[in-house]
This record gives sequence, structure tokens and C-alpha cells, in this order.
Amino acid sequence: MSQFFLALSMTMIAGLSTLIGWLISIVPISSGEKGEGRRKKFLAFSLGLSAGVMVYISFMELMPSALGLISPLYGDGSKADDIIVALAFFGGIGLCALIDRLVPSEENPHEIAHEKKLKKVGIATAIAITIHNFPEGIAT
Repeated sequence: MSQFFLALSMTMIAGLSTLIGWLISIVPISSGEKGEGRRKKFLAFSLGLSAGVMVYISFMELMPSALGLISPLYGDGSKADDIIVALAFFGGIGLCALIDRLVPSEENPHEIAHEKKLKKVGIATAIAITIHNFPEGIAT
């Protein structure tokens, strides 16, 4: 398979994955008020999961650089550098969890209270993602 078709197929798979994710988010779980609450909870769970996956991937891309910076301190091939990088990674997760616990949930200033604001945030996010993806599309 040529490089062109490989790049084209990978881009198409990425785009279709985004489309599938969008379709899942708009499918109603059930009708009525109870169903709307379930739909919002499902959407919140899905957004949280996808954000977590993106953060995880970002950090995993930084791991080789971190290992490259730490390995001269402990010698190349040492298990200590792997352990220190892993402890730093999970320590950062623990620190984020601690900060989340310390911020009062009832008075979180970042929480969006109204449906209209949520819609505006969604539209702004969609525009930002579209603008962000233009250079990647041009590069392929």
C-alpha cells in the first residue's frame, strides 16, 4: 500500500471514529425526564472518559523524554529510572485527585449552571477542535 493511501485511510478512520462518537452522544437512552437525566449522565461520563484518554496519551508521549532526562542520573538501562518516572506520573495523578477533593464541589466556579451556557461551550469547543485540526489535515 502506498504512503498516500495509508495516510488517507488513517485519516478516514480517525474521522469516522469522531463521527461514531458523535452518533453515540446524540442517541437518546430513553424518553421522559428520567431518560433526559440518564442521557446527561451518559454524556458527562463519555466526555470525562475521552478527556482522560487524551490526557493519558499526552503523558505517555512525554514518557520517553522523561526517561531520557532521568537515565543519565541512574545509568542507562537501570530499573530505577523507570520506577522514578512511573512514581512521578502516578504521584501527579494523586496530587490532582487531592486538589479535586480540596475544592468544594457545591461552589465550583468552573461549573456551568445553565443549558444555554452549555450549548455555547459546546459550540465554542467544536469550533476550536475544527480550527485545531486544519493544520493536521493539511499536513496529511
